[in-house]
Amino acid sequence: MARVLHPPLTDFPLALWTMSLVFDIASFWGGTVFVQLAFWNLVGALVIGLFTALTGVRDYTKLGERPNLRRLGVIHAAAALFAFIGFGVSVWFRSGELGAQSTPVAAFVLSAISLPAALVAGWLGGRMVYHHGANVRTVVPRPEAPAVRGRTTAPAAREPVRPVPPPARPREPGPGRPLQP
Repeated sequence: MARVLHPPLTDFPLALWTMSLVFDIASFWGGTVFVQLAFWNLVGALVIGLFTALTGVRDYTKLGERPNLRRLGVIHAAAALFAFIGFGVSVWFRSGELGAQSTPVAAFVLSAISLPAALVAGWLGGRMVYHHGANVRTVVPRPEAPAVRGRTTAPAAREPVRPVPPPARPREPGPGRPLQP
């Protein structure tokens, strides 16, 4: 498979984990329905998180010999694993109390500790891609690409790009300006 799957898959667990914490907070006023919503958000996030972790391992193996990037990948994976285990234990604490009026305190605290770790892992992953270019193919513009008004493509990878000036507009007649033929 030629495409990188890990970055887009990370959005789902992060969103579900965040919503589970929102539902946990709402359960203190809203009751059982929010306890169950938080639980099922966590379960969904853990299931998708397994696939996300597998694609992350696959992407890690393609980093090559870039020691700084590989070190950042290990820290990213450690933060994500910490969060995954924390949320997994939180699900285990909740599993027997789905009918409770509010989220069990231990489960809530675990989620509240795990979410920042997951967000840090996501930030580190974004830094790997957007700052270090991990598993990103760069595309060199083709020399024969046509110029677009106000923009150009580079004729070669190392030549500077110079904008194409817009076409000159003819002057319109006005006070003190005669008509031009």
